[in-house]
Amino acid sequence: MRKIALILLAFCLFACQRDGLTIKNGVLTVGVEANYPPMEYLTPYGEFIGFDIDLARALGKKLDLEVRFVNTKWNSIFTELSMRRFDVIISSVSILPERELSYAFSKPYLENSLSLIVNKNADIKPTTLKELVGLRIAYQAETSTDHLLHQWARDNDVQLDCNPHFRVDSCLGALQNGQVDVVIIDGIVAYEYLRYLNFDDRFEMSGVIFNEDLLGVCMLQDNPELLELVNSALKELKTEGILEQLSYKYFNQNLIRDCLTH
Repeated sequence: MRKIALILLAFCLFACQRDGLTIKNGVLTVGVEANYPPMEYLTPYGEFIGFDIDLARALGKKLDLEVRFVNTKWNSIFTELSMRRFDVIISSVSILPERELSYAFSKPYLENSLSLIVNKNADIKPTTLKELVGLRIAYQAETSTDHLLHQWARDNDVQLDCNPHFRVDSCLGALQNGQVDVVIIDGIVAYEYLRYLNFDDRFEMSGVIFNEDLLGVCMLQDNPELLELVNSALKELKTEGILEQLSYKYFNQNLIRDCLTH
């Protein structure tokens, strides 16, 4: 068994060093929007840090590839992937049917939900999707929230007062200024993000919606070899307990998907 494992590892390393597997030979270039603690963000010294950052580095180690990060805006991150500015996006990317039409995704590595954030002194504190009707809603544009909200509204034949912003901190600023009534952000970042922006004394989480928002590594569909290697590396990281360690490090709980072991 050990001999077989060594042979598979040698094949993996050989494959990763082949020309054409990544944009730059021997390097895995990773696109991120480093403004989303604790998933991906920058230290005061400009260093990349967060769950997805550690995940990318662990994948690079498994694949014997140097990891380089490209910090970009969320509203252009998929376009830049299509332009081959980076090999993969590892930046809290939800696996959505409409995205799978254009991009390939690894098996989901993390399970997420969406949190409703309101002012602590708000008269109305929604806890469900139905209670959002009639409220002014802010969220980051072109995210899973954007897709899921509009899909739910169409399915239930209701109108929602949606106010998308390009950045989450802009959404929270609108909430603080009374321009919106509720902000929807990823549950995995909700508490940390409020602390990071010093908003935890002003806002609170009133409810959780869409309990199974799955995150994966996103890449172009024309590189099935890289997809297979990433999935194999994720499975190894799960089996070895490394992903679980990262989950407890950043979330104090295990949010890793069991499907990685199958």
